[in-house]
Amino acid sequence: MAEKLIKVEDLKTQFTTKRGLVKAVDGISFEIKKGERVGLVGESGCGKSVTALSLMKLVPAAHNERVFGKIIFKGQDLVPMKDSQLKEIRGKQMSMIFQDPMTSLDPVFTIGSQIMEALGIHQGLKGKESKKRAIELLALVNIPSSEMVVDYYPHQLSGGMRQRAMIAMALSCEPELLIADEPTTALDVSIQAQIIKLVRELSANKGTALLWITHDLGIVAHLCEKIIVMYAGKLVEMADTMTLFENPMHPYTQALLRLAPKLERGKGRMPPIPGTVPNLIDMPPGCRFADRCPKCMDVCSQEPQWMEVEPGHWVSCFLYSKDGKN
Repeated sequence: MAEKLIKVEDLKTQFTTKRGLVKAVDGISFEIKKGERVGLVGESGCGKSVTALSLMKLVPAAHNERVFGKIIFKGQDLVPMKDSQLKEIRGKQMSMIFQDPMTSLDPVFTIGSQIMEALGIHQGLKGKESKKRAIELLALVNIPSSEMVVDYYPHQLSGGMRQRAMIAMALSCEPELLIADEPTTALDVSIQAQIIKLVRELSANKGTALLWITHDLGIVAHLCEKIIVMYAGKLVEMADTMTLFENPMHPYTQALLRLAPKLERGKGRMPPIPGTVPNLIDMPPGCRFADRCPKCMDVCSQEPQWMEVEPGHWVSCFLYSKDGKN
């Protein structure tokens, strides 16, 4: 059985704003094993990206954030760590691919120099040796003429090429965990498929664990071994990919799967999820999906617990508790 790489326990990330306290991530728990590919899915604004930034301890301090709980990475809790300690982990052991490479890459430095910086900090490579490795990394992510591209600036590359360069940078120090925050959202379908294939191959060949964040269940179906479903700052379901698709338990997961495009639907309209996501400042009591749920019961005015209903299949819903009580 694969060893745990990272274990998240009751993680909460909150922001203090003029309007009130935003509970962006509100008490979530999960783990990722070494080499495991995990998908984190949910609608926009559900807390996926904040979860990723929290794991990397990259939530901007200007937002008056507070992080509670535990993030146990290789036996060490990252939550109380200072930036000086985290520098030994970020980039070297944990890396992140951001959604928009144009805002993540520095426009005034070449692609090569930005990769070489990470190689210098974490692997001690300098000069020709560092540049040679940067060229090898660009070739690894299937960038043609990598010996020329290494001297290009971000604006000289297409969106797909910039994203590949970001992946090369993230993989430069061969991290044990790679977090990808919707890295294919802004790319066309053919480039999306190439990036997904590339990440899957690199993960398989290098044994890198992956947390892939997306709103697209179709992507995680082909890429990930396990899927975690998030809604309004909470986890609502978690299972291996086949189980989740064959036996979705939470009404929200079921609704997401109904929304997934299918060829056999033809031109018919996809059934929308009624209602809106609750305000993260003024959360309703009880289950956060209750107002939109077709199976809502009186007991849903209370908050359901996160429970394992069958081996490896977790859900937060009163439909699966004894007598409607956890």
